[in-house]
Amino acid sequence: MFAIRNIYVAQQHMLCTRTGRGLLRKCIDHRFYDCYSTRTEKCKNSGLLEIPEGKMEYCSMNNGMRLISEYKKESFITTIGCFLPAGAVFEKPEERGSALFLEHVLFQATTQKNQQQIETELQEIGGTLTAKAMRDMFVFYGTVPSYNARKLADILLDVALNGVTCFNDVESAKYRILQELSKVESNTEHVVMDYFSNIAYQDTVLSKSVFPESCIIENFEKECLISFRKRVFKPHFMTMISSGAISLTELQTVVDEYITESSQETQSSTDDCKLKSFSDLKQLRFSGADLRLRDDNKKLGYVAIGFEGPTYSQCTDRCAFQVAKEIIGSWDMTYSGANHNAPYLAHSAFNTGLCHLYKSFILDYACNSIWGCYFVCDKLELDTMVSMLLREWRKLYTTVTNLEVERAINKCKFQELKKLNDPVDRFFDIVNCLHLRKCYIPMEERLAKYEAITTNMMRDAASKYICNQSPAIVGLGRIENLTDYCIILRGTWSLYY
Repeated sequence: MFAIRNIYVAQQHMLCTRTGRGLLRKCIDHRFYDCYSTRTEKCKNSGLLEIPEGKMEYCSMNNGMRLISEYKKESFITTIGCFLPAGAVFEKPEERGSALFLEHVLFQATTQKNQQQIETELQEIGGTLTAKAMRDMFVFYGTVPSYNARKLADILLDVALNGVTCFNDVESAKYRILQELSKVESNTEHVVMDYFSNIAYQDTVLSKSVFPESCIIENFEKECLISFRKRVFKPHFMTMISSGAISLTELQTVVDEYITESSQETQSSTDDCKLKSFSDLKQLRFSGADLRLRDDNKKLGYVAIGFEGPTYSQCTDRCAFQVAKEIIGSWDMTYSGANHNAPYLAHSAFNTGLCHLYKSFILDYACNSIWGCYFVCDKLELDTMVSMLLREWRKLYTTVTNLEVERAINKCKFQELKKLNDPVDRFFDIVNCLHLRKCYIPMEERLAKYEAITTNMMRDAASKYICNQSPAIVGLGRIENLTDYCIILRGTWSLYY
């Protein structure tokens, strides 16, 4: 069960109230708030900021579903959604592709409504619905004007708890998925990053891509999706989150209408236990590997290089690597600023034509993360780009300056605060907190964690995760001039200058 720190509520007890059809268990205890053994100091600049965080409330229904509400009375837009462990890693071999198909058929029909009725209701309330399958979780959510928030919650719960799968829906989804797959294949960055996780975590559950092979899509059967949906779409796996002008009490009332005697059973099967245990897994094995797909029909080389990064359980190191990501930065040929780009790599790229673009990244999963850089170069510049990138990475644990760290910290704080302005971004912010951190951290404390990062902490973290570590590498396109893996590995050595 997730824990959330709530600075607004002082009581710490178990409160049980009886509403509607069933018993509503409202969990308010010390685990709900205190997820770390020590409390972070307040952000020193927080007195200058009016951080528009709403009151965060939490409860657990008697069918096992968890409800989390960030109540903002004056919000004009409300986002409501659910996330649950139904990503590609939870597919059985015979269910391969089910998460992707579920993304496309989730809102097609329920036991009480067909697709046309669902679309009509959605048009009447002026809302949008979206579903997204990922490697390690499944998310579906909707956005609506706040005065129709309860109606949106009703639609989402009906789809989640009473959804049905029809043969015609699966067949029509095949054509849409194959068309989507052809678009994905034309997006080289998406292809490289998809392969990147595959080889970095080869022979583990994270090696499963959301997109299976085309032959699997073409031969997919309705029974596979029904089996997958029945196994994972259960209330006690779901966490419903709202951000906007709907209170926890209103959300409870809507959910309570869908609680039946059968849904109150929360006994786990063997498969359920496997799903629950995933959030408690230790870090999966990271492989230092090299995958190169040369394609002379392409004009450029597309490359990603990355290392195993810290997870949110290593809180200080994770914050340090978020800062390191901003130190390396990103750049492409459309950027303004010319010679005044702050990251040295961006400055060099503008002046020398070193690359067409580059971007630092962090890929976060429930129990793992990858930190690295993706770049696009002319074939004759690949070796130079790799050398420059290795040089910048070595600086992180040798000669990084206080000015660089301070600039990157301010950028990280800006990125965090920006999430508060959009209800969808805010929804995903809460989802990521619960999925990756296993708790919610108030914005003020997040800013304080970044401000606590020092240059020495940055060097220590980079030394631990980059120095003398084996990277994962994926290259696609005109990559005949890409630096050999052994040379790249040697470039991470602490004695290599």
